[in-house]
Amino acid sequence: MIQSIITSLLTMFVLWLLVKKYPERIQMDQVHLDQKVLAKKFRVLYFLYASGFLIAAGLGAVFMEAVADWLLGIRTKKEEPVQFAIFISPIAFYFGGGFLALGIFSRFILTLIRKLKDEEHYAQFITYLQRKQNMNVERLNVHLGIAFIILGAGIYLLALNTYTLFGKENVKYSSFWDLGSKSYSYEEIEKIICYDAFEAPNGNTVYREHYVIKFRDGQSWNSRNQGYDEDDKNDEVFYWLEETLPLELEFQDMNPE
Repeated sequence: MIQSIITSLLTMFVLWLLVKKYPERIQMDQVHLDQKVLAKKFRVLYFLYASGFLIAAGLGAVFMEAVADWLLGIRTKKEEPVQFAIFISPIAFYFGGGFLALGIFSRFILTLIRKLKDEEHYAQFITYLQRKQNMNVERLNVHLGIAFIILGAGIYLLALNTYTLFGKENVKYSSFWDLGSKSYSYEEIEKIICYDAFEAPNGNTVYREHYVIKFRDGQSWNSRNQGYDEDDKNDEVFYWLEETLPLELEFQDMNPE
């Protein structure tokens, strides 16, 4: 989850640099008004324009998280039957929905302003924005809008596909980067381990309780890969597994993997 967010932000930053390096500036000599005059004239419109990005991102995040909750409920009902369902943290849907809404707003806001204003006022407003940001705002909004939409939709769809369903007879799961799902019967579980810590990629020890299910074919399921850190829910699930299966929950300090 963290990797995907970092990748998204870096990608958008690179696109922003490309737009800034090749601005293709419009002809400013068509507008002879001073920048201070334009700033005073479009003070309210610019405030609405700038704040609109934050409002769109916030509303999009809340709305798309609610949609995700509805879609995940449908997925759970389709499985027969589900004892416990673990889904990715809602933060993933907030990010995905926020990026998606931000992209749509960025892509079409100037088109909307152009329809509401006459050509002269629109040209003046674009000139004001361009002088303020020193780049082609129309091109910037189009490129970043497309990037936000693609990245937001990507994060959102991958988050929807991240789940673990514990049924009466089997466990079915899909991790964040998996395109498909895996299913194992409980008889294929070799052991279940609760670790207190793991080693981060930078070598630091992270003290966070997590669970690992080892299957007989050598594959494993790790609660950290699901992007879900609600310990109470994890404890409830795995204590239920311990009571249901002829296995004892093992406790170890450090996860070697």
